[in-house]
Amino acid sequence: MFRYIRKSPGHRCCRGAAPDRFRGAFTLLEAIFAITLSALLMTPVVGILRTTRELWTHIQQDQASSDSAHATLRHISRTLRTARSVTAFGTQKRRFTELRIVAGDGQVCGWKHDVRSDEVVFSKNRVTGLLAENIEQLTFEGFDSLAQPTTIASEIHMLKCTATSLLKTTNAKHTASCSIWIRPAL
Repeated sequence: MFRYIRKSPGHRCCRGAAPDRFRGAFTLLEAIFAITLSALLMTPVVGILRTTRELWTHIQQDQASSDSAHATLRHISRTLRTARSVTAFGTQKRRFTELRIVAGDGQVCGWKHDVRSDEVVFSKNRVTGLLAENIEQLTFEGFDSLAQPTTIASEIHMLKCTATSLLKTTNAKHTASCSIWIRPAL
């Protein structure tokens, strides 16, 4: 029926129109508009992604601080369960808290919390190593066989350990504690 007849660019109805080879290209105005629109759409997306990443980093730091307190208490309680006796514990000049024990195998073990650096150091037979960081406070409370508080190391049969870490994003404190019964060697 009807056929499409392609007219040449010089035909009278096509005068002033661009030739076919330029019909698929963008004009400069269209390119600038597309770039501007893309920038306007991407700016909030990038902001949301950056905020989300920062929040995730803070949550991971808080979780690490909390995990550090729990790991310290697990290490102390696991070692104290096989301890023969407590040889020393308490706070020294408000600079550090210390606990020393004789383990079941006869080795001398100790934990020392430095208040200035918020670090807990573990020592076994005078070999020391860092156990945990970000521990704001580590306390030990001794109890005798009648569950009465005592500060005499040789009378301690139960020890309550409390570790506090600071959550930096909210400035809240996370406290964990455990109580360990010490079975002295007969």
